[in-house]
Amino acid sequence: MGQALGAAAMLSIATPVPVRAESFKAEYVVTLFGLTIARTSFTSTLDADSYAVDGTISSSGLGAIFDDTKGVVHTSGRLRKNEPQPTTHMLDYSSGKKKQRTTVRFENGQVVATENVPPPKPRRHGWVPLGAGDLTDVVDPLTATLVRAASLDEVCNRTVHIYDGELRADLTLTYASKAPVTVGDFKGESVTCTVRFKPISGYRKGSKTMEYLSAGHDMSVTFARMGDTSFFVPLRGEVETRIGTVYFRVGKIG
Repeated sequence: MGQALGAAAMLSIATPVPVRAESFKAEYVVTLFGLTIARTSFTSTLDADSYAVDGTISSSGLGAIFDDTKGVVHTSGRLRKNEPQPTTHMLDYSSGKKKQRTTVRFENGQVVATENVPPPKPRRHGWVPLGAGDLTDVVDPLTATLVRAASLDEVCNRTVHIYDGELRADLTLTYASKAPVTVGDFKGESVTCTVRFKPISGYRKGSKTMEYLSAGHDMSVTFARMGDTSFFVPLRGEVETRIGTVYFRVGKIG
C-alpha cells in the first residue's frame, strides 16, 4: 500500500502570471481498485516572479487501514527564464511508527543542500549513487507538476528532471490527446500526456518497483490551465503499479 501512495504522490509566454498574488486550492482523491486510499490538498500562491505550494497528504479509507500516512509538504521558488525554479522543498511525514523530514535547497536549478532527518541508512547491494552532474537543472516533485506554457499544445513533449532528497529521476511527457473534460469542480479544455519514468540515481539497482515503473507501464496525466495564469496543473492521472493501477483526480477547487 505504501508503494501505491508513493506512486500517487507520484511537471516566451503569451499568457500572464498574476501581478498581485493569487491563491488556488485543489483537493485530490487517490483510489486503488475503486477504493479511496489517500486524500491530498494543495494551495498554490503565484505572483509576478515567485510561487509557493503548500500541501497536506493523508492515507484514507482502505489506505489508512494498511498504511497510516500523514504529512505536509512545502515548495517555494522563483519564476526564471519562463520556468519555475525552486529554492526550497520540504516534506515532513509519518507512516506508522516511521517519521521522516526532508529539506532540499536549490540555487539557479542546482541542489546546494539536502537534509534528511533521520539520515538514510548506509546503502549497499547495488545502490546507484548520485553522479557529479545529477543535481544540476533539477526540480522537486511538486514544482514538476507546475507546467508553464502558452497553450495546451505546449504542455507535453518535455522531460522534467526531478530530485526528492534521495531519488533522481527523469519524467518524459509525450502528447496523447486534447479534449473538453469535467473532473470534480473543473469543466473546460484539457490535455493528456503519457509519462515515462526513468530512474537516474539514488536508488537500488534491481529494485522491483523501479524496474516495474521504468518498464513502460501505463502512466498518464491530464492537465488544465490554473485560472487565468500561464500554469497548467494536473486534473487527473493514473499510474500502473505492481499491485494495481492507482488513479487520482481533482475534487474540489477553490
